[in-house]
Amino acid sequence: MIKNYLLIALRNFQKHKTFTLINLLGLAIALGCSILIYMFIEHEFTFDKFHVYNDRIYRVVAVEKNLDNGMQDYTISQPYPVGPTLQEDMPEVARFVRTSFEVKKFIKKGTDVYEEKFVFADSTLFNVFTFPLLYGNAAYALNKPNAVAISAKAAGKYFGDTNPLGQTLSIRVGETFEDYEVTAVFHDIPSNSTLRADFFLSMIEESVAKVQANFLNPDANLWYVSSFTTYVLLHEKASVAGLDEKLAKVRNQYFPEEAEFLRKRKEEACEDLARTYLLQNLTDIHLNTVFPRQGTGSKPIYSYILAGIAICILLLASINFTLLSISRSHSRAKEVSIRKVVGARRSQLIVQFWGEALLTSLFALVLALLLSGLALPLFNAKAQKELSLSTLSQPASLVILLAITLPTGIIAGAYPSLLLAGLNVQTVFKSKLSTGRSGTVPHLLLTTQFVLPIIFLSVTAVMIAQLRFMRQKDLGFETEQILVIENNATEQAQTYDRFKQLAQQQIPVRAVTHTDAAFTKSSIVFGMREREEDKMQFVWAYHVKPEFFDMLEIEFVAGRTFNEALASDTTNAMIVNEAFVKTFGWTDPIGQEIEGDKIIGVVKDFHFQSLANDIAPVAFYLPKKRNDLKYILVKLQSDQLSQSIAALSNLWNQVGSDLPFQYSFLDEDMQALYKEDARWTQILEWISALSVFIACMGLIGVVGLNVAKRNKEIGIRKVLGASVSSILLLLSKDYIKLILIALVIAIPVANYFVTEWLQSFAYRITVSWWLFAIPGVLVLLIALISVSGQSITAARTNPVDSLRSE
Repeated sequence: MIKNYLLIALRNFQKHKTFTLINLLGLAIALGCSILIYMFIEHEFTFDKFHVYNDRIYRVVAVEKNLDNGMQDYTISQPYPVGPTLQEDMPEVARFVRTSFEVKKFIKKGTDVYEEKFVFADSTLFNVFTFPLLYGNAAYALNKPNAVAISAKAAGKYFGDTNPLGQTLSIRVGETFEDYEVTAVFHDIPSNSTLRADFFLSMIEESVAKVQANFLNPDANLWYVSSFTTYVLLHEKASVAGLDEKLAKVRNQYFPEEAEFLRKRKEEACEDLARTYLLQNLTDIHLNTVFPRQGTGSKPIYSYILAGIAICILLLASINFTLLSISRSHSRAKEVSIRKVVGARRSQLIVQFWGEALLTSLFALVLALLLSGLALPLFNAKAQKELSLSTLSQPASLVILLAITLPTGIIAGAYPSLLLAGLNVQTVFKSKLSTGRSGTVPHLLLTTQFVLPIIFLSVTAVMIAQLRFMRQKDLGFETEQILVIENNATEQAQTYDRFKQLAQQQIPVRAVTHTDAAFTKSSIVFGMREREEDKMQFVWAYHVKPEFFDMLEIEFVAGRTFNEALASDTTNAMIVNEAFVKTFGWTDPIGQEIEGDKIIGVVKDFHFQSLANDIAPVAFYLPKKRNDLKYILVKLQSDQLSQSIAALSNLWNQVGSDLPFQYSFLDEDMQALYKEDARWTQILEWISALSVFIACMGLIGVVGLNVAKRNKEIGIRKVLGASVSSILLLLSKDYIKLILIALVIAIPVANYFVTEWLQSFAYRITVSWWLFAIPGVLVLLIALISVSGQSITAARTNPVDSLRSE
């Protein structure tokens, strides 16, 4: 019997190729989207679970109450001695690993210099985390100064196919290049790892001191150096319960100065300011939105949104399948009736048609795997992932795929199966077949099917409008034709002075200046308060030259700019923005002193951060130390950009810099603030297009059903003189009504979503009616085009053909 059903299904597929192709394509697109989304979600929720000891690895997190807002502040940066102290004083701790935050360093190979990302790590790294080694011994890989463990990818880049153990890499960690011995090569770290790097440098105090000021100063207390992430590996039978209190006691024992400081603040503020500690499991880091996250952190809301989109797309495909099956029910009605006459039971017919739906779904799954493989590079680029189809070869993934596919086939085939199996034989042979009361079910499904595309398109339209608003809004300062050059030279001050002098002499540039932080490149935040008893206010600080304000056309509203000839300006003068003045409540800020510095000027507020944020207080100072010359700003002539950049690159090499010429444009840096919003906008654009495509295929099915039912009516109307346009209107008006109903339902839902989304932006658009009208009109036009094809064909059909049987 099953073989018989299978043969019938295959014959029907072959007989109705267009119907089968449309059905397969709709389901395949929906399943393909779902496969990509599943891979994304699977990647997100399996972060760090590949480590053998993932359930026993914990990160140390410090917790302190924020005096400004009463919220809890969480800190992952821990002092250098925390790790070894915990292992020594807490029997539950088997091992510890300290890692630095990822830093950019340079590697010299011959005359070429490459920028790479490095992480300092303890020698226990490979004994705690599961990073398998290709070469080397895990116990000795990072246990001596100037040792480096590299990934297989890095080994191939710098050493080719040879074994690099014992070879050296010339790395600039401090001010000069030094030789580091390769002591281990590890397999490339999976993309779903919180801790990722191609280079791990040994966490030896002599090495750390090269990048951590005063680290080896005998007068310095290493408990003050909170620049390291500390992980602990608990013993197999150790319990996490109660360890938080032990952590706090250990900290207070070895750092009593901090405990005394907190005690005094508690008395002053009359609040509970006791610092506490938590152990956060490794697998909880990536998707935790409460604790601080490292570079790979993500928000689970993205996964939930994509899961919702996948369900919506599958629902659209199921509705599309149902509508197309209903439209074909007329052609299969007599087949069903004949089967009933010869003794087929209702249950057998249901199984037959449901089986065809499931078979179609399985064929669609094969096509979906092909489509998802083709679309994967684009999806990876948009989602910023490194997903691979190899994920789907895992048994759990195969189960998930079937769990997605089979219910889709069951849902899609449910109504057509019950409809066809329940046909009355006499009604069919009298040509009085009906697919429901006045087509209620198809119309209800079609309305539902168009609600989702209208919502997607409306939300996309608002996101595009907000993105355009942010990108085109006047930021309050000049960003065009301004080159941002990274000054990584060993002698930064001398390099800058010579570079500026030669650039102004030899190249048509309009201005040259420097700063320690070029807005998006880096940021320095200070805590300030006017009086001891005041709350701390956080201020963004920049060290700049006087010409900085002229170059960026930042307007002064009071006071003056810096004068380097005045000794007071070089030591204790500051320029602030209007937000700074408002924060501290001054009406006449010029001459006010705060934290030992006197305000000499006030500039107009400008947007140096994303428009999602309010303008923050900013303080400008003259450069006082070497690191204040981190970035060189060059304002170019607008008509000679490419020539000027090439000339500046040559000039950079001439001034004696041993590092590559690295630059970006300031306007592009500011636009990059919105890359996350742009990425999700593009994803939603694709989703909207696919949803409209699937919905229109369902509409084609309903139109086919309606034309089949009204074929003789159309013939009679043509005999009585009806024009093609009147018949087109007759066949189209019902669908226009349905889409208008869908529009009325979709707009409030879309408005709710976009209103909630826009709340996350301090500066946002006003949602106008046309942002909903345009998607509605677009869907209506596409639907009319879909309807017109079959309607015009029916209207032009010779009435003799449709009335021949009467």
